[in-house]
Amino acid sequence: MLDFKVDMSFLNKQTLDGKSGEDFVFHFLKRNLNKNWEIYPQPHLNGLKPDFVCLNPRFGILIIEVKNWDLNKYEVEQSGRIKIARSNQKFSVPSPFTQIQKYKEGIYNIYCPRLGDNFKDYNKPLSVIYCGIIFPFEEEDKIKDFLFKIGSAHPQYKYLKYCGKESLKTNNITSILPDLGLEKSHYMNANLADDLRSWLIEPDYSAEQKEDIELNATQKLLINSRTKTGFRRIRGAAGTGKSFVVAGRATELIKEQKDVLVITYNVTLINYLRDICSRFSRGSKNKITWKNFHQWAKDLCYDLNIERKYKKIWREHYKDQYYIFDHDEVLTFKIPALLNQELNEGTLIYTKLYDAILVDEGQDFESQWWLLLKKILKPGGEMSLMVDTTQNIYERESTKWTDDPSKGSGFIGRWFDLNISYRLPPSIIPFMRRFIETFLKSEEYLTPLPDKKQKEFDIFYPCDLKWIQTNKNNISSLCSNEMISIIKEDTERNRSFTDLTFITDNENTGIEVVNKLKKKNIKTIHTYKLKDEPAHFHRKRKMSFYKGDAQVKATTIHSFKGWEGRFIIVHISKAKTKNDFSLIYTALTRVKKHKKGSFITIICSENKLAEYGKLWKK
Repeated sequence: MLDFKVDMSFLNKQTLDGKSGEDFVFHFLKRNLNKNWEIYPQPHLNGLKPDFVCLNPRFGILIIEVKNWDLNKYEVEQSGRIKIARSNQKFSVPSPFTQIQKYKEGIYNIYCPRLGDNFKDYNKPLSVIYCGIIFPFEEEDKIKDFLFKIGSAHPQYKYLKYCGKESLKTNNITSILPDLGLEKSHYMNANLADDLRSWLIEPDYSAEQKEDIELNATQKLLINSRTKTGFRRIRGAAGTGKSFVVAGRATELIKEQKDVLVITYNVTLINYLRDICSRFSRGSKNKITWKNFHQWAKDLCYDLNIERKYKKIWREHYKDQYYIFDHDEVLTFKIPALLNQELNEGTLIYTKLYDAILVDEGQDFESQWWLLLKKILKPGGEMSLMVDTTQNIYERESTKWTDDPSKGSGFIGRWFDLNISYRLPPSIIPFMRRFIETFLKSEEYLTPLPDKKQKEFDIFYPCDLKWIQTNKNNISSLCSNEMISIIKEDTERNRSFTDLTFITDNENTGIEVVNKLKKKNIKTIHTYKLKDEPAHFHRKRKMSFYKGDAQVKATTIHSFKGWEGRFIIVHISKAKTKNDFSLIYTALTRVKKHKKGSFITIICSENKLAEYGKLWKK
């Protein structure tokens, strides 16, 4: 028998001991895939849960759905939904074509975000993702007729491979993997395999993951308990551990075998939260579903079989060229309104429900988004909302909607407040308080002011605070030179380019800085949108923005919200609106304390902040 790699942790004993279709398929794969293939039975692929994912770093990815169906007992509704009769009851099941489309799009956009980086043709890199459906107890002629009936018009119809009991008996794996004879794919490599593995198995790649988590009594209470109603809202300034509460609570619920959904607005924040989760319990993060709100909304449209209505909204939006780059109305209002109309008691059976829904950076959310999420909460479940109103950088509505019981939010009683900063260096906290009091003090900002831990002194966590007030000439050169100087000034070799992060409120400046660093042979990973770049390429770049990547980080303030770093260089170009000041505050609070010292340098070309900047120089 050929040697092979297989992670058995996801395959339960009942499946191995029984005579299920999954059992037959597992041994079919074991017999016919060589030692270069890794087999992952029933992985929790961020809530998708295909029956098998097979990975070959040189060849590609094989996703297999196993259907133990008796095809004599099915009905196809006009809507395209499939119903299977069992014990005189009819159960609706998702179309295999819809499932395959979600798997492919997920791998291309989220789980292997670097796939196809160098190719403008969307379909070429997708050729390494093979999708198969196996009916182990059915004849292949009957399967062929069934698939034609339910999906001949579906765009995935020509890509979906299938087989039945004949191929399993004859070990004909080419029926679902026709290119098996190829030794190597031009589009697949070890880096892409690593991307996917991080969602399939738990990596252990940095010293930070081994650090003890520092929690106070309030944080421990929030992680290990729930309210009587199950609804909880938490306020906290930057660095007070809101994200740690989210990750910690999610981990505790997973230990109780709960289905947990963690929702954010920011796409890049998901990777950061998953890393925190690993510090609580290795392996837990791959049992939690992590989604940004708009990805979850899109997936829900597929679950409800209303993807045509979803796409129609976008088509109508793009008809008006004036709004081609302004997606806010569609994402914020139109798609949530569509889902609010379609998601009801009659359609809930078609989508995933959760025992717990935890929302981080809740100031980025609209009230109707919260009410929409509330619909997919299981009876008796729990929901938490984490908020820092001083970081309301998208100008959302005030969180006062949570105070009104008539709004249906589910909240009663007081807010839970977190005000002790465990992440920020002690020396920067007075400057953060001054910034809030000077530029953000109003009724709208209800978040408690940050305060430092008792008996924590600057000498324990030194931080180099630097403010450079300048004009708008040669900004990119000044930023790149400042980044390099931080490393060059290190005589004890405690600093690494890998820990350098540049954040800006101006993408053009960011791209210029990346190009200048490239000329000095310094590699960067960034999230900026390049000229004439397709939208899905830009999104993929954001999804591949990992803290553990061994390159200099460069991003926007928006994308770095919720993150942290030891060496931060911030470029500020404007301070005119309330939103601008919230964005600046977010940038100033991204630095993380460290016993060997941390650094934050502000390069500011906005005169309105000159007086405040003088405080840093003092």
